Amino acid sequence: MLATEYLKLEHRRIERLLQVVGHLCHARQAEKQPTPAVQTQLIEWISGFADGLHRHKEELLLFPALERAGIPHRQGPIGVMLLEHEQGRELLRQMQQAQQAGNTAAFVAAAAGYSELLTAHIFKEDNILYRMGDMHLSIGQQQQILAACQEYDGAHLSELAHFEAMLTALEAEIGA
Repeated sequence: MLATEYLKLEHRRIERLLQVVGHLCHARQAEKQPTPAVQTQLIEWISGFADGLHRHKEELLLFPALERAGIPHRQGPIGVMLLEHEQGRELLRQMQQAQQAGNTAAFVAAAAGYSELLTAHIFKEDNILYRMGDMHLSIGQQQQILAACQEYDGAHLSELAHFEAMLTALEAEIGA
């Protein structure tokens, strides 16, 4: 397995959450309110898994290796991905602020924006940046990155299990 394939598997988990968000936004249109507990779980999952565990591997392991391999950072695909990571963090902050204010409509709007951003972001990473990585990184480099990703995950097994259980519960509760 290549490091890029490993990270794509994580994208599939994130897409499962985006399905939950899509159902949540649809339910809101049907006048069903996402409960504060669901809002809290979505925020925790996004900040802990998508923005935490997953992005750590991209930003600290994969992206620097891609840059060393000649893929441009500034005004290039890595810079675009990092900008979108920051945009995602801003939408997460908006979700947190809306939840704290008890503003369900603002929460749903920020969650919908996050889902839209991440859907396009994952497509670009999977189909452009990661493919560039597959062309520019040697098998040995990919294996080193993969080993570092797996070592990082090994140190966070309980968190990974927690987020998987939370995602499964959200899917069951929201109907995704």
